[in-house]
Amino acid sequence: VTEYFGELQAPIWESQSGQQSLGGTVAARSSDYSRSGGINTWKLGLEFQVFEDLRLRATKSRDVREPTFAELFDAQGGGGSVNDPTRGNANSQITSVAGGNPNLNPEIGDTVVAGLVYQPSFIEGLSISTDWYQVEVKDAIAQLGSQRIVDECYIRNQTALCKNIERDTTTGLIGRVYNYYLNVAQARVEGVDLEVSYSMEPNFFDSEQESLRVRALAGYLIERSDTPLGGTPTDVSGGYSTPKWTSNVTTTYGLGPMSFQLQMRYIDAGLLNTTWVQGVDVDD
Repeated sequence: VTEYFGELQAPIWESQSGQQSLGGTVAARSSDYSRSGGINTWKLGLEFQVFEDLRLRATKSRDVREPTFAELFDAQGGGGSVNDPTRGNANSQITSVAGGNPNLNPEIGDTVVAGLVYQPSFIEGLSISTDWYQVEVKDAIAQLGSQRIVDECYIRNQTALCKNIERDTTTGLIGRVYNYYLNVAQARVEGVDLEVSYSMEPNFFDSEQESLRVRALAGYLIERSDTPLGGTPTDVSGGYSTPKWTSNVTTTYGLGPMSFQLQMRYIDAGLLNTTWVQGVDVDD
């Protein structure tokens, strides 16, 4: 790859008091990949200091990612099982072949982020920041998974994926599913991130230097969907691997040369399969 890039950060406006200001960022990159050709990316950003305690920020960008060597060329097999819609969702034991795809195109993403940073002057050591983000990826590189490939073929009539399914010529049972990396038509992610941190110097022991810091990170996933070529979007937010809520809280206390840390992680309850209907596809 050969690349040229440049970035400019500049002040745009400042009030006479100096407490309010507006600044911007502009960046551009031109890339020429030997495998897939040329592509251009860019970024626009703004930061507005509303007053001493509050800062607003927003960024819009066009992003790109070339497939990795593993996504292009790797291959490995393993056991698995799928429910066969042509046999009343009867379960079949299969060989799942996960592999690379040398015909992959680069991912192209459009990203929008908007948020704020609040550091109240009346509470020293407290900082709160939150950001809303939305990412839409064209030609997103992903593996759909064996069950999804079977469902897309036989339920949603995506014939392009049917060639990834092999049946035993004698029994008619599904024997092998090729779970290759694919350029799905589109992937979309939307969510909100929150960070709260607070630091202080307690005085539990008069003769020792002390510090106390609490940092909390939380994320809420609004949407995480992908759409295969010619197919319908499937939103997996709220699934067991993509929970709606996640958070992590870390408390660190320093006493002289020693420090103590306590950490708590929270992961929201999730569905085994977000496409199942309770009482129809699954009892509970």
